[in-house]
Amino acid sequence: VGYSHPVSGFVIKYDENGNQLFVIPIPPGHSIQELVVDREDNIYAIAVNYNNIEPVPYNRIDRLYKWNNNGNLLAGFPLDIKCIGNITFDENNNVWISHEYSKVSRLTSLNTLQEFTIGNQTPILDYTQTIGGIATDQEGYLWIIQNMQGKILFFPTTNPQQTNINDLEYGELPDIEKYLPEGVQAF
Repeated sequence: VGYSHPVSGFVIKYDENGNQLFVIPIPPGHSIQELVVDREDNIYAIAVNYNNIEPVPYNRIDRLYKWNNNGNLLAGFPLDIKCIGNITFDENNNVWISHEYSKVSRLTSLNTLQEFTIGNQTPILDYTQTIGGIATDQEGYLWIIQNMQGKILFFPTTNPQQTNINDLEYGELPDIEKYLPEGVQAF
């Protein structure tokens, strides 16, 4: 469970019977926005850093935390990343994040980001022009909701080659019909 307050925040883990296992304090001014667990039971948290918001909010430096199943912060974390959005995992347990409003990155085993740019890189005026969310599917694609262009982009998570993704022509598209509710047609 993630709890955020301007003065203090916590990540709290409970067992299946509701017994508290541990509490991890989050620094003041950091707000937990997303909390996820990977297949190895590592805990990831995205924390927006409200301590360093400059006159324009897209200059803030947020944090990506990673703890093991026992609540111990893993080596190399937290990572300072500009304007983190969302986090997801692909079928190989690789971590993908959206950040800086127009980028997605795969976190490498060395805790560095392999960065991919989304869209045409026109100046970002507000959050409505940014990545609205990311998710992965079992077919090996990263789905990117791109608000600026009003599109959903599909990006192969296995062996990605291009570093600029700004149209649906990149990679083979999955058969999206199988993801849609009955009676809904893709266009």
